Amino acid sequence: MLRFGFVSERKLSARQVAEQLKIKPAKVNHIQQQAMKVLRCEQDQIKEYLVC
Repeated sequence: MLRFGFVSERKLSARQVAEQLKIKPAKVNHIQQQAMKVLRCEQDQIKEYLVC
């Protein structure tokens, strides 16, 4: 959410998110990759939801 500006209008870098959450930037990137994988797997259901 922080990474892409969903919480505020400002997008944050992986480094900035990591600083706020007190984790390493590599962990932020790993979480982002996992989330993208889930979204890709569920894209048909997401499209169906958005159309309705």
